[in-house]
Amino acid sequence: MTQSPIKQKPWRTAGSTLQNRLTDIALGRVLLPYAITVFFVLVAARDWQVWSSGHLPNPWVMTIIAIITALISIPMMFKGYRDTQKVKLGIEGEQAVGEFLDRLRAQQAQVFHDIDGDNFNLDHVVITQAGIFVIETKTMSKPKSGKPELHYDGNQIMRGRKPIMGDPVTQVTASSRWLKALLKETTGKEWPIKGVVVFPGWFVKRLPSQASDSGIWVLNPKAFPKYLSNEPVRLRDDEVFLAAFHLSKYIRAR
Repeated sequence: MTQSPIKQKPWRTAGSTLQNRLTDIALGRVLLPYAITVFFVLVAARDWQVWSSGHLPNPWVMTIIAIITALISIPMMFKGYRDTQKVKLGIEGEQAVGEFLDRLRAQQAQVFHDIDGDNFNLDHVVITQAGIFVIETKTMSKPKSGKPELHYDGNQIMRGRKPIMGDPVTQVTASSRWLKALLKETTGKEWPIKGVVVFPGWFVKRLPSQASDSGIWVLNPKAFPKYLSNEPVRLRDDEVFLAAFHLSKYIRAR
């Protein structure tokens, strides 16, 4: 009997969950329908070749099956391909933001990527003396012309006059609550946790609003260090390492 020399699971890298999703889509919704379609087309072509030589079987049965298979599979493959492009864009965004956040380690920050929750994941978590930050990366294609600008009124993110698809503010709020509960359970302490939504390549303009503020930061990832530097000290060094220790212990156990 042999065993792995690696005693602890390696840290997950930014975009790991999306990488797995990309593989599932590529195999299950692109390559599999493609392989099935090619198989029936080749069988039908062989039957036509045999039939043209004056032998059975009649090729029409297999040809009809091949046509039906193609009519079902081709739209599925195109949709799967479009989905893979979206997921690849998401992977690139998470990896780019992850690399940018990793630079904060030089300032004694503790940085984690792709943390599994219950049927969801936290893209990034940064633990510093300013607090604990749950960061959700949203990667959207930029327009070919015009300024890539989003507007945030404290609760809603808009592109032009329309809210963007999904609700990242609610999503990161829920993720922050989950992490707060996890660390409270494992340490017995209340921790200052803030949700952050970042949009790589987009300028985010904060709009004045009469509505209540969610308290979530929405910004370009390059602005995050500046926001961080303006925050007061909330955690001592030992508290930073305590929170990082318990979070890493949770990650290792997954």
